[in-house]
Amino acid sequence: MNAEKIWHEYETNKRLSDKALLSLKALLYESSDPYSAITLAGDVAAVQLASEVATHLTSMDAMVRWNAAAVLFGRFRDVRYGRKCLDMLSQESDSIALGVVLSGAGELLPLLDDKDLKRELALKIYRVFCDSRQLPEIRTAAYEGIQAATGIPLRDRISATVILDVDNDANPDILNNYREMYGIYPGLQS
Repeated sequence: MNAEKIWHEYETNKRLSDKALLSLKALLYESSDPYSAITLAGDVAAVQLASEVATHLTSMDAMVRWNAAAVLFGRFRDVRYGRKCLDMLSQESDSIALGVVLSGAGELLPLLDDKDLKRELALKIYRVFCDSRQLPEIRTAAYEGIQAATGIPLRDRISATVILDVDNDANPDILNNYREMYGIYPGLQS
């Protein structure tokens, strides 16, 4: 079953059959276009294929990495990959992929049970946001993560596609709420 047929089945039935899920799983492993297979997995909410999507977090192709991160951390909000999210925040070299991981980390934060991991992720997002040496788009993505972590609905967030002057445009109430929620105190950001 190809991607088009999988999508058609989802559109028709609002869910996938076992056959379609197995076909999508095969596409995630064997496709010459993993980006499209990852997108399809996200579009049909195939959370049961999260581990297959996660194999692409280490792809040599930055577009594939950021798409896998967007699906796992943003769409699926799969906390099983919280540690991998933190690792990517420290190791990702591509600015687009890093931006996606920053905003996705904010999606994961409220759902994490591991208090140490939650604190590390929260602090990492905040440090990136406060670091004036970071690219404006990276700081904006960190702010989008902060908005997600504080429960700002997606429709009310300033999107990472809009580059902010974060020193002047970030809402201080949201920042204060974030610091309070995640135990971030003055001096911890450096």
